[in-house]
Amino acid sequence: MGLPTKVLASAAVERTVREMSSHYVVKTNTRISQVDKGAWDGLCATRAFCGTHWMAFLETILKDYEPIYLQLWQDERLVAGAVCHAQRHFHLSVLLKNPVVRSLAATGLTWLPPMVCTVPFFLRNGLFAHPNVSEAAWLPLILKEVERITHPGWSPFSYLANLNPVQSLVGRQLGYAVMPVLPDSYLDIVWPDFDAYLCAFNAHKRKRINSYIARAQAQGVVIQELSLVSHLTPKLETLIRSVASKHDNAFLFHSDFFHRAQAHLKPENACVLVACVGGEPVACASLLRDGHELAAKWSGMDYGRTVDNFAYHYLLTQVVRKAIDWKVKRLDLGPS
Repeated sequence: MGLPTKVLASAAVERTVREMSSHYVVKTNTRISQVDKGAWDGLCATRAFCGTHWMAFLETILKDYEPIYLQLWQDERLVAGAVCHAQRHFHLSVLLKNPVVRSLAATGLTWLPPMVCTVPFFLRNGLFAHPNVSEAAWLPLILKEVERITHPGWSPFSYLANLNPVQSLVGRQLGYAVMPVLPDSYLDIVWPDFDAYLCAFNAHKRKRINSYIARAQAQGVVIQELSLVSHLTPKLETLIRSVASKHDNAFLFHSDFFHRAQAHLKPENACVLVACVGGEPVACASLLRDGHELAAKWSGMDYGRTVDNFAYHYLLTQVVRKAIDWKVKRLDLGPS
């Protein structure tokens, strides 16, 4: 959704607002360490990958990322907020097939970045209302403050993503336009083990999945589970960069992103599944867990070595197996 907008301010600010029906204090900070941890985590409640721990993680791994944490306080309670940032890089290959047009758009967005209210990398909705307040009542105030912290004329549009039904309705009422984008793919994990997952399919689909696994194994594909940093890390980074290059997308992470991530995350909440042929990695997927949700990120592939051996199919089945083993409730497989 978007409106003509402005560029984000970056300084920490505190301001008191007295509306006819609301009295609240607005605070903005540029580092999550400056924000009251308990208040922010209470605001996010059960929303995965949105708490202070994950906000700090994003500050650690992403380059060209200057977030603003917008907060609306009423008395001593943080009642609403948003994660905002100027986005200079987009995965434009999904929307623009012409490479010349895509290049021009990428250059323009770099110099005139839109303001977005999202949790990047995890592609989550960046608008928050405390569970004990009316989201419909506070959302217009949040969006008013989002526009207030931008500078007129610098950004071509603002962008809100992955909104819930209430937010979508309020956004339309405030004049936001709907733009179709690829939805995220989620798999609800309801099976006690991988065999039960396979049995949930009809015989034809179950035979197909088992065939993928058998054919990959017959061609020497082996799946390894590794920590984020291992002897294969440099090769895995190359695989991940190759996917971005294949789709003509900017690489959004610091060069040592795996090391940064491992230093920030607990081993029980992160791992990498790697498909190897002859001991060499040909595909990978990193798994990050927050509570009962698992996100598959940093996918990498050697396209030349995965054409006919079903390595990536085999890898995806093992991503599902890991989600079941970790007993999460939902697996996030990203846009598709």
